[in-house]
Amino acid sequence: MPLKVVSFATYLTKSTKVAGVAEPPELIGEAKKATQPSEADKQFLDIGISDKPDEVKAALSKLDGFIAKYPDYPDAYFLRATYKACILNRGAGINRRGGADEKAVR
Repeated sequence: MPLKVVSFATYLTKSTKVAGVAEPPELIGEAKKATQPSEADKQFLDIGISDKPDEVKAALSKLDGFIAKYPDYPDAYFLRATYKACILNRGAGINRRGGADEKAVR
């Protein structure tokens, strides 16, 4: 049986449609160009994410500066709240009576 040589371009031009299966709209048409991250996105990623209290304390000062520079960047507020509530106040939580422990609300 002779070998059939098929180029890579042949695979790129073949349709991937399957009879009876509707393709999602985001996969129909030309490929979209990737968007480049904004300057705010780049600086936010440089702050770093950690679960170690010493690293979090250092990151909080960077995060406060970032929020002052980009006050309309909601992920920064979420990260700051997460750091303060979940990392720095680890162990504080809800008491048996259903209220917040004193340590959690300080």
